[in-house]
Amino acid sequence: MNLSEQIHELNLETCSILREIGNSLGISLAQVQLILAVPFNSITMTDLSHNLGIDNSTLTRNLNKLELHGFVHRKKDEFDRRVFKVTLANKGLLTKEKIETQLGDYSFKLLSALSHEDRQIVFESLEKLSWAFTKIKNS
Repeated sequence: MNLSEQIHELNLETCSILREIGNSLGISLAQVQLILAVPFNSITMTDLSHNLGIDNSTLTRNLNKLELHGFVHRKKDEFDRRVFKVTLANKGLLTKEKIETQLGDYSFKLLSALSHEDRQIVFESLEKLSWAFTKIKNS
């Protein structure tokens, strides 16, 4: 299996896990991904759409649903009234914590089958791969 096939396979597996977690919480895969992408202190809609790789109209539709159900807040930036910032509401913060807990449980199951040395190799390799993705994406 070549690298592109492995990346695709990992993406499918990861989305499957996130979808399962979302189902247990009554939210969609896209909503799980969006909640995970919002940092604690807030993010602009432009940066959020860029990070998620979706256009602004798709982001707006997803945010409308999450805002309607009390997961997120949108407000205009104090310094630039054209910019909207997204923050997680209390419900969103609690949901993000639940998602991260369930992801931690999955990670523990995945890594428990590996030796300490293999876990270190996986962590280091994933860090390098993530850095390479970021470098290529931003170039």
